[in-house]
Amino acid sequence: MRPFLHNKRHKAFTFALSFLLLVVSSCTSALNQVELPHQEQLVVSAVLTAGDTVRNIHVMRSASPSGAIDYAQQGLPDAKITLSLNGNPVAVRLQRTLPQVNTQGLNPDKRTFFEAPGVVVLSGQRYSITVEWSGKRITANTVIPSAPELVSYRIFDDFSSVPFQRTLQAVVRPASNTAYSVIGETIISSPRPSPFGNSSLSESAAIIRNSLTNTDTLHLRTFLNLGGQGDTVRYFGRVVAYDPAYTNYLESAQGGNTIVRWNVQGDGIGIFIGAALSERRLIPFP
Repeated sequence: MRPFLHNKRHKAFTFALSFLLLVVSSCTSALNQVELPHQEQLVVSAVLTAGDTVRNIHVMRSASPSGAIDYAQQGLPDAKITLSLNGNPVAVRLQRTLPQVNTQGLNPDKRTFFEAPGVVVLSGQRYSITVEWSGKRITANTVIPSAPELVSYRIFDDFSSVPFQRTLQAVVRPASNTAYSVIGETIISSPRPSPFGNSSLSESAAIIRNSLTNTDTLHLRTFLNLGGQGDTVRYFGRVVAYDPAYTNYLESAQGGNTIVRWNVQGDGIGIFIGAALSERRLIPFP
């Protein structure tokens, strides 16, 4: 993954695409594990991020477990997409601009992405989507959460495990019925060339709390890349608030379960989720 730029819109976009790749990967993994013989399904993945426009709605058909995944050929440019905002219809079109970040070999083309140009995502909005193609139909809905209320960050070395783990901890004051996670970003300046690039991301499992007072805080942790000897390392952190349906998805996808809990209903699978980001912050260490 390339380093985040300091442009707010690009940061939200990079986060959204990282999420999309995670969902598509888990979609195909789940299908490979549990669907024999193969029954073709619709697959949708999208994260609608407060402050960004509605875009990167990824729609495709599932692949046979025994066949190679071709994201371009399995994209559905002729799918009928119906999107509504707070119950009112929103015009959707094929996305004209391709994602401009490293897609880790997935090579998506513009037929797989849809957008609602000019529609800016705001906290508190409710979005619903229906996808129809070849007699199949899926639906999903999401509410855009409020931006996380961040209290503090700190980085420390946790020596309770062997080997020790460099840990990013974020403290937030959470809203009720909202899921949260912390993302740690490591940017490494190294005298040695690396085939893996100079940036890495890590994200904790989302956590949900329903009955909190205004004085309660939530402590979120994720692990960071240590770098190597002679490297110059910088750490960044940000907290993400999600529609609570994301908790079920992420915990099931990361737990190695054969059944992933999606929030899409009907003739398919996937995640259509609202999110809001805190500001990306440089965190000194030590």
